[in-house]
Amino acid sequence: MSKVSTSISIDTDVKGKAQELFADLPNADTIAAMKEAEEMRKRPETYKRYSSFSELLEEIEDHA
Repeated sequence: MSKVSTSISIDTDVKGKAQELFADLPNADTIAAMKEAEEMRKRPETYKRYSSFSELLEEIEDHA
């Protein structure tokens, strides 16, 4: 796959709002989720698995 460089101009106000919006990313919740996903990848046998999304929903409904 070839790579192409591009250059764009962004309105200063739009750029400032985007920087403000994404300044705190990844936030603490995102970092925790990433760590949890890594732990699940390392030790999948310690986590419950489902053969389908329907099976997961069924269990949630049973415990609601």
